[in-house]
Order: sequence, then structure tokens, then C-alpha cells
Amino acid sequence: MKVKELMNMDIITVNINAPLREIAEKLLTEKTGCVIVTNNNNDIAGIITPSDLFRFVFPDYNEIREHGKYFFDSLSIRQRLYEWENIPASSFMTKFPEVINKESPAIEAAAIMKAFKINHLPVTEKGGIVGLITSKDILKSFVLYDLNNISIIN
Repeated sequence: MKVKELMNMDIITVNINAPLREIAEKLLTEKTGCVIVTNNNNDIAGIITPSDLFRFVFPDYNEIREHGKYFFDSLSIRQRLYEWENIPASSFMTKFPEVINKESPAIEAAAIMKAFKINHLPVTEKGGIVGLITSKDILKSFVLYDLNNISIIN
């Protein structure tokens, strides 16, 4: 089975200069696990998942130990979000994400995801983005279809 048979073509993209607020709204209101960040030439520049947003917005353990009182005040968190409202995607995206060609075997996509510990893989054709394949898409192909009738290798 090829990537093109499993990929989702309804991808959400944002420009590299899109503000955090716009990206957060898309991630939280659209039925997507990521947004693809493109540069001004519509080339893939990065990818942002809810986990990336979470890591960027909320403090880590060391920050809490150092500035604990600040982070336990909901007004402070709101202020932090307000200050970051216009921070561009380029500040917190995963740059140069792994990609896969739509003609590649699905098993190759699974291997890439496993090797790089990722769940979303932009799908390309002739250098342009044409879709997205997720670990869930690949798992569904194994679980929902008779494995004797499909080949994930070719």
C-alpha cells in the first residue's frame, strides 16, 4: 500500500509569519493534529502540533521551581499568552520536518515516524505538499483491513 492511499489531503497550512493566536485557534478548532508551516514560496518550512504549542506556552519544571508563584496565578498565564499573541510560527515550529513522497510505501512512512518519534508526516509530490499521513492512518490500515488482501510493502 502506498502513502497516497492513506494520506489525508485536507491539510491545514499557515504562513511562517502567522501569529501564535491564529495557530492555536486552528489547532484547537479544526480536526487536525498539526498545521504545516509554509514559507512565502509555499514550501514546507515547519510543522506545529498541539504538543509544540503546549511546550511553548506553559512553563517547564525548572521555570516553576524558579518562578513558582508567577505561574500559579491564572492572570499571569493570561498575560503571558497575551504577550505571545503575535509571536510568529517560526519561533516555535519544528523546522525542516521529515517528509515522504506520496508514491512511497506506507511501511516506509511508519519506519520514519518510528525512527524520529513523530506522528505526523507531510506528504510531497515534486517538492510540494499534497497531503499528510499520520501514525493513526497507518494503524487504521492494519486494523480495519484484511491484511491478507493488502500489501503495505508495494
